[in-house]
Parts: sequence; C-alpha cells; structure tokens
Amino acid sequence: MLNLFIGKREKQFSIMAIVAMILYSVSTVSRAIWSFLILYAICVMIICKGKYQLPKKVKKWIRRIPIFIVILFLIIVFITQQRSADSEANIILNMYAYLAGGISLMDIYLQSPISNMCTYGFFSMYGFVQPIFFVLNYLHILDYPQAILDTIQIKDALEVYIPISDHITMNAYSTLFYNFYLDFRIVGIFIGSMIFGLICMKMYRNFKQRQDFKSLAIYLILVQFIIFSMARIYTSLTTRALTFIWILFMFRNSLDGGLNISGEKRGE
Repeated sequence: MLNLFIGKREKQFSIMAIVAMILYSVSTVSRAIWSFLILYAICVMIICKGKYQLPKKVKKWIRRIPIFIVILFLIIVFITQQRSADSEANIILNMYAYLAGGISLMDIYLQSPISNMCTYGFFSMYGFVQPIFFVLNYLHILDYPQAILDTIQIKDALEVYIPISDHITMNAYSTLFYNFYLDFRIVGIFIGSMIFGLICMKMYRNFKQRQDFKSLAIYLILVQFIIFSMARIYTSLTTRALTFIWILFMFRNSLDGGLNISGEKRGE
C-alpha cells in the first residue's frame, strides 16, 4: 500500500505483493486481506490529505485511492458470493454478523470446555512465540509447553462453525477479550487491554514525531488491529504478528536517512 501510493512504487515489489495477496485470497477464500487494504487506503488518504507537501506524482496517486477502494469492495462482494449461495452471501448481513457476532460467539465459547484452560499469555502472543517453539521442537531442543498445546487445541476448536442465529453460522471471531480471558481470566482482560492501548498510543506518538514510512506502516497495522478487535487480537496469528518483524527489515533505514511521507530525506 505505502509502496504503491506514496512510496517509490517499485514495480517488482508491487507485483510480488499483489500476486501474493491474490494467491492467499484464492487459497483461503478470505476477504480479510482486501478489507484490510480498504482500511489502509482510507487511512493513507486521510493522513495525506492537505497536511503534507507531497510531490505531484504522489498527489496523483492519492486521488486514485477512491477508485482503488471501489475495486477492492467489488472483490469482497465477489468472494462473498462465491463462499455461499444462501442468505450468508448477502454482503450487508455478513458485515453486520462480523460487527456483532463476536460477542455472541464469545458468550457461547465461555460455556464450552475450552474456556477452562489457561494459556498464560500464549494465546494472545501465539503469533510471535509459535515459530520459536516450532524451531526448538523441530531441533529436539525443547518440547512444546502445555500452554502452547492448549492454545493449539483452542485455536482448532474456534475454527468449527457454530450457529449464532437461525440463519447465521460463524467461527473464530470471539473478540480480543476472549484471548485475554483465556490468558489470565478477568485480570487478563484488564491487563491485556491496557497494554494493547498503551502500545497503540506509543506507536501513534512515534508516527506523529517521525512521520516516516516505518512508523506509518506500524500505525496502519495497529489501526487494523483496533478496528478488527471485534474479531480477535491479531497477534494470535503468525501471519499478522510476523508482519512487525518484516517491517524491521523492510524499513531498516527509515530512522536514519529514510524517506518520510512528504518524499524528503530525513534530516534535510
């Protein structure tokens, strides 16, 4: 997103990213990645509108964002129709279900046996710790701890579709509070929400101060985490959590001579 609209628009990188997203969406029949792109596009448009001295080429690409959003929305509608031929294919019904269904799912899950488990932080941080324990286990250095095994069992159980109404079945989306609850019960909800909020506040301040691509990328991801928190805490997914690791390598020079969002070199 940043590379396309306000970055250098490297063709090879952009093509690889688009192909990867298409392959992921086709293989998983997922609409989430396109929803995230719409969110990122809207945020970039709001952030850059009339506040920064942007090059003319960048402004030209910014004006194309609404068209980009419409295309992404049509993709989401198409995928929704392909996923189901019944009432669940109604895009409005789907949007409402994802906004409100997480609370109903959490209430159902709280009555299930998996809620008797305690994951001690591994459920919320699974995306970060799973690759580490996978390597250690593969090398026969350390077996999976019980909390990791419980987390895997919980994640598998959450993938099963269950009815939340007469016409809607859902899975997985149990809100970020369920992750925090299984980690440390009621205290976990308080501590987890507080830490998450503090991190978001810190990253927002970093972006306001530095105004570079690295800070903007992290800020956009956290905005996604906040808005889609009605689904889960996304650090529980390896694909989302490791995004922060990739950013460290992709924007490793952004704090020392990297481009800021006005297209200028930092320090000039």
